[in-house]
Amino acid sequence: MRLQWVFSSLAKQHGCTVTPDVSDGQLDREERKLASRLDELAKLHLTGIPSHVFVRFSFKQSRVLALKLFGGDVESEEEEEMASSEESDLEWEGEDEESTEEDKHWAAALAFYKSGNMSERADKRKRGTRSLTEMSKMYRFIRGEKEMRLLREYASSGIAPKSRTTRLKELSEAFRDVVFDMMDHGLPLHDTDLRTLAIRENQKQNLVKNFKASSWWVHHWKRRYGVSSRKVTKFVTRKHKVDKTKQKEIEDKFVQEIKAYMAANPSSVVLNYDQTGVQKELRSQRTLARKGEKKVEVLASSSSALTHSHTLMPGIDHTGGINKTLFVQTAEPSGKFPTKMPPVPDNIYLTCGTSHIMGYKTMEEFFAHVAFKDLPQECLLLLDSWGCFRKHSEITKHFPPGHSIEIKNIPAGATSRIQPLDMAFNRQLKVVIRRIHDHAIIAHADTFSVAKRENSMKIFSQIHWAFCHSRFIPNRVFAFYKCGYIDICPPRSPSYTEVLFGEGTKGFCSSYACRAAGFVMCVYCEKPYCFLCYFQNMHRCC
Repeated sequence: MRLQWVFSSLAKQHGCTVTPDVSDGQLDREERKLASRLDELAKLHLTGIPSHVFVRFSFKQSRVLALKLFGGDVESEEEEEMASSEESDLEWEGEDEESTEEDKHWAAALAFYKSGNMSERADKRKRGTRSLTEMSKMYRFIRGEKEMRLLREYASSGIAPKSRTTRLKELSEAFRDVVFDMMDHGLPLHDTDLRTLAIRENQKQNLVKNFKASSWWVHHWKRRYGVSSRKVTKFVTRKHKVDKTKQKEIEDKFVQEIKAYMAANPSSVVLNYDQTGVQKELRSQRTLARKGEKKVEVLASSSSALTHSHTLMPGIDHTGGINKTLFVQTAEPSGKFPTKMPPVPDNIYLTCGTSHIMGYKTMEEFFAHVAFKDLPQECLLLLDSWGCFRKHSEITKHFPPGHSIEIKNIPAGATSRIQPLDMAFNRQLKVVIRRIHDHAIIAHADTFSVAKRENSMKIFSQIHWAFCHSRFIPNRVFAFYKCGYIDICPPRSPSYTEVLFGEGTKGFCSSYACRAAGFVMCVYCEKPYCFLCYFQNMHRCC
């Protein structure tokens, strides 16, 4: 290690003239690294930033490197191997800047190599070039015949030899493609697998000599390409992965069919109906708790209400329209309502069965009394592939006279991706219901039970009344855009939750003589109302 050359080069970088006059290109790799570290520490000292914040090597790596630079001995072979492998892999982080510097050094070395005096050459075949001894004295990265051979190849081809940094970058990018392809095929991967695969890929590409895929390299490769350990949420068979590709093709074909129908029938309206189950007590799965608590328990008004559900059947169309009546099916042990029953809100059609799941009987009831009310003259009915909806003959008999209606069933397994209600309506509806149920448990558990049928219908009625407001038209159009049925994205509109529970709820309830805190904003009069005034008393301003 030529410390005098290192400090001379460092002084020259800062505008000082010293002897000997040494440029950065005349230093070997270890000397350049030491000069770079000293320069970095000097700058940190001037700025007042603690130098330990920017230390790039671990303690062991710094110690081993220092021992090598200043002539010491490494205590163990294991420590030396770790340092050499991780130190060599460390070059990958430098990338473009270091690669450009390497190219400059090779260009300077080539110019010096060609600057030899022809009269001093005894061997006329090598006239105009310098010897290995001269080159190694001037450029310490040229250590033997291998570097001289690379230099001569550079002179003939004009292509600079690739630095180790460049080769490590190429290896990392090639390895990324290999790993991502394995992820797409559902193969399990761990750090030990990455190390084995990286070494195998390097052997295949023959890029980096003595590459060991150290734990340091694996860690920084993962960080660079956004790879981390994740919990497995589902195990699937190879057949499922193959079927997934076929399923995507079926979905794309169906979407194109609907778009072709809409282009051929511009006056027709595409209408989507879908069932969605809502628990009688729909609760959030998260809550605030003290840090470090292992067991978090949350109060529920009824255990059965957490497992029993209602079925809602909303309907929207691609122009932003919505069915004004919400179909609701609930479960009764006898399949019939009791003789005495509280009144049902006017925008709710309530029916029942032995289960909350719709059957043929309640399906006919839905199409006879709800689905075809206020229907446009021409429409395309989008339904999922549930068994009852595939019986088109049972549906067509309820068509109103003078209407042209077509029915299309969304392919099985595709509703989560190409059914508008699933994409951008049902989930938002449940978010609003969950917010209401959570608040009722916190503030009104003794006076308002959300699991009671009467109270559930009040909540559904008020939410559906709010959702029918014209300010939510872009939200409903967006559901069809997200599925791919329309190409023009509607203007950005606040979500249902942002409107109902956002800034408009600040202040006190707007009802006469009520001084409770506002909980929800009425979208029609744009005033805040407390929970009881809006839901229990069913506020209606229009």
